[in-house]
Amino acid sequence: MTRVAIPPIHVHVPIPRLYLGTMTFGWSQTSSPVDETVAKAMVNKFITFNQKQKPSPSDSDSSTQHYIDTARIYAGGATEPIVGATIADAASYCDRDGHVDSLLLGTKAHPSQANGLSATGIRQQFDASIEAMSR
Repeated sequence: MTRVAIPPIHVHVPIPRLYLGTMTFGWSQTSSPVDETVAKAMVNKFITFNQKQKPSPSDSDSSTQHYIDTARIYAGGATEPIVGATIADAASYCDRDGHVDSLLLGTKAHPSQANGLSATGIRQQFDASIEAMSR
């Protein structure tokens, strides 16, 4: 096996303390289905709770990071339209000045999708995620 040295990448991105996973949003085959109404309440509670957390002294960026994790394949494709609807309803998450400190949204590519994990496949999956969350 050939080992490849990967050079370090230096990017300053504040790392959130809390992440909200959305894998069950839109998944009806569970004892506690998470439809759009429940998802909005969960995201609202997550952001509200996260905004109350004080940054640690080691944080170089004092803004609150809200990270929501999703994937196009979650719940057979039903998750991302619900995620899109919850973040479109951001007015309920805003502070008195009308903004959320920071919202990071992460999605994933999956090898089973068209063109797999090739550059084209990843781009197509990213575009499909954006489209699904824009509905």
